[in-house]
Amino acid sequence: VLAAAADTPLDTLVGQSVITANPFLTGHDAAWIQNWSDNLIAGHRGSSAPAQIVSPEFISYKAAIDGLIAPSTNLAAATPAA
Repeated sequence: VLAAAADTPLDTLVGQSVITANPFLTGHDAAWIQNWSDNLIAGHRGSSAPAQIVSPEFISYKAAIDGLIAPSTNLAAATPAA
């Protein structure tokens, strides 16, 4: 599809079963997919991973869990071997 002539109807490139399974493709041509692909790739330039937003509640929860785990880890390290 990406190498097809821009005015080639999608149903001739991918078959009617693909169009039936993906009705949003109905009536589109190769140019539509090519533009979609270009926009998708352009949106990913300059960033290797999407930014993640972490809520303050999660940060507090994580700190509480870390506080519970850290003492037991330190205790095990401080216990002399028998």
